[in-house]
Amino acid sequence: MKTLFLYLSILSFCLLAGACSKDIEEPEISKSGDLNITFGDFKMTLQDITDTHVSISWESCGADAKYDLFIDGKRITSTLDDQGYDLMFHELNVLSPGTTYRLTIRAMRNNNIVKYAHAEFTTEKSALISRLFVSLDPYEYEQYEWTDIRPTTDNGLLAIATTRKHYGSYYRTLVKLNKDGKTEWLHDYAHPQGDTHSSIPSATHFNEDGTLLLVHWDYVMHLNARGELLQYYPFYEPVSDAITLVDARFTAQGKLLVIGYSYRNGQKGEQPYCQYYTALVNADGTQKEEHYSGTSDYNKLLKMETSTENAFIAVGSNDQGMTLLTLNAQGIIEREEVYDIGDNENIPYFSLRGSNGEIYFAGEQSYWPGGYKNSQSFLLKLSAEGKIDQQLFYPQSVGYFPSLKSIRILEKGGFILTATDYRGCSIILTDAEGTVKWALGINDSAGFGNIIYADVDEAQQLLTVIGSYGQVAKIDLKGYIKEPFLMLE
Repeated sequence: MKTLFLYLSILSFCLLAGACSKDIEEPEISKSGDLNITFGDFKMTLQDITDTHVSISWESCGADAKYDLFIDGKRITSTLDDQGYDLMFHELNVLSPGTTYRLTIRAMRNNNIVKYAHAEFTTEKSALISRLFVSLDPYEYEQYEWTDIRPTTDNGLLAIATTRKHYGSYYRTLVKLNKDGKTEWLHDYAHPQGDTHSSIPSATHFNEDGTLLLVHWDYVMHLNARGELLQYYPFYEPVSDAITLVDARFTAQGKLLVIGYSYRNGQKGEQPYCQYYTALVNADGTQKEEHYSGTSDYNKLLKMETSTENAFIAVGSNDQGMTLLTLNAQGIIEREEVYDIGDNENIPYFSLRGSNGEIYFAGEQSYWPGGYKNSQSFLLKLSAEGKIDQQLFYPQSVGYFPSLKSIRILEKGGFILTATDYRGCSIILTDAEGTVKWALGINDSAGFGNIIYADVDEAQQLLTVIGSYGQVAKIDLKGYIKEPFLMLE
C-alpha cells in the first residue's frame, strides 16, 4: 500500500546543528526559521520535514571522509563514502508521524573519528486517520478501475467499475459494499454485442426511486436498487448512424429520453458533419422516436438535467461555443443559445439539480498557451428557464491536462469538487454561493489515482476521499498537510 503524502502551502523549516569535536558544547537548536550553525567546517542542515520524511545535507569533511548516521544512538546506515562534492545528501523516508528524533552524523578520516554533528527534530502529525482498499477478487479480475462511487443510506457504498476478467472479457461491474468495505453483492454487465464495445460509461444517474441509469456510448441500462437489470436500451443499430450517447433521464410519462450526437452525415460527406441527437423510448424499449438537428457544422449535446415536469435543460457545443438548449418531453429541441464564458474551450462533465430547482453544470475551461493545455474548473448556475444566473471559476486545479473528476452538492449547502492535474489531485470546498472556503492538494505518490468521491464532516475537519484505485481514506484536516496549496478558513 502506497504511503499517503498530503501537502500544505509550503511550510518548510530547517533544524540545524553541528559539532567539531566531542568536547565542544552543542548549541541550542532553534525550532523556527532557517538556521545554519557551523562548528569548524562541519555544518548539517535538515529540511523538508514531513510526517514521515526528512532531507539531510552536510558540508564535506574531505574527499577521503566517511560518514555514519545515527538515530537515537542507533546506526541506521552503512558507512557512506564522501562523493567529492561540497555537500553530502541523504534522505530518511520511514519515520513515524509526530515523533521527536535525535540525529547524529559521525565523520571519519583515515579510520579516526574527527567530528560529530547533532540535531533534534520532530516529524509532523499525520493527517491520515484510516485507510482501506475496495478490491475485487484477483483470481477473477485481471484489471479494474472504479469510475463512480456513491454513499448509501446504510453508510455503505455503491461502486461502479470497468473490469476485465482473466479470460479476456470486459464488463461494467456494480458492487454494493457495507460500512466496513465488505462486498454485499456484485453484478457484472457485458455489452449485448460482446466485449469489443467496452469503455467507461458516459454517465451515471441515480433516479429518485432508487434505481440507476448507466449510460454507455451505444446503450443504456436501467438497474434496480440491488443492481439487477430491469431494461436494456440498445442504440447500436444501425451502426451507420454513428451515434454516441452521453446522458439519459426518465420523463414524467415514464419514457426514457437520451441525448448525444451523431456523425451519420459525416460518413456520407454531408453537412452538418456532426448533429445533435435525441431519442425518446418507451419504458419497455419497444418504440424509439429519434431526432437529428444542428444549427452549425459541428453540434454536440453533452449533459442534461430535468428542468420542469415536461422540460429538460441540456448543455452542448457548436462551432460558436458552448450552447444551452431547452428540450420538451418529446426530446425535441425548442431553444438553443450560445453562451460566451470566455474565449476558451468549455467542456461540461457534470450536471446537478439543487433542492430549490436550480440547475448546475460543471466542467473545464481550457486554453492552449505555447502548445500546452491549461485549464480551470467552472460551475454554472442556471434558472429553471435555462438562463445563466451565475458563473464561477476555480483556478485551484490548473496545469497540464487537468480534469474535473467529481462534484457534489453537500447536504447542508455548498459544493465539494475533485480534480486532477500534473501535481496530483485537488479537492475544493465551497459555500452555498460557490465561493471557495478551502482547497488542498494530494500528490501522485498517495496512490489514489483519480479521486472520484469526497465528503467532509459537519465541522469540516474530517475529509473522506475515495480514489479510482479503490483506496478509501479518512483525513484529519487539523493534521499535517503539505504543498502545493491550502486555503483553510
